[in-house]
Amino acid sequence: MLPERNDINAFLNVKSSVKWVGAIAGGLNDNTWVGGDYEIDRLAERSPQSCVAVGSALLALSAGKTATFNLKITHADESGGSYSDFSESSATVYDDSYNGAQVAPTFGVNLAGAKRYIKMMMKCDLSNTGTDTAILGGVIVFERGDRL
Repeated sequence: MLPERNDINAFLNVKSSVKWVGAIAGGLNDNTWVGGDYEIDRLAERSPQSCVAVGSALLALSAGKTATFNLKITHADESGGSYSDFSESSATVYDDSYNGAQVAPTFGVNLAGAKRYIKMMMKCDLSNTGTDTAILGGVIVFERGDRL
C-alpha cells in the first residue's frame, strides 16, 4: 500500500553529502572544490537513476560583490576507490542582494552510467578578497523507487 500523497518523506530519500565548511574570499576554500565527505552506495539506495544535488550556503557579501557556485557528482567503482568527475552543474551566481541570506543552488543529475559509489562536491567563488564569507553544506535527494 502506498503512503498518502501528503507524506513527502515517504517519496524522498535525503543523504548528507557535504559537511558544513567555511569559505573566506581570497583565502580558505575560496574557489576550491570542497565536500566528498560522504560516500553514497547507489546499490544500497536501490540504484536510483537520478538525483538532485542541493547545495546550501549562508552568505556575507559586500556591496557589488558576488558568490558563484558549482556543484558536481564524482563516482567510483569501489568503496574508498579513486573518484573521477561524473557530472558538473553550470554556475549559479548570487549578487549582494543575497547578503545575510541562505541560498540553495540545485543541480538535477541523470545517474544513468554512473558507477556504484557517488559523492557530491561544491565550489564557491567569492568575488571579493578578505571580507566576504560563506558557510557551505549540501545534500543529495533521491526518489524512493519503491514508492513511485
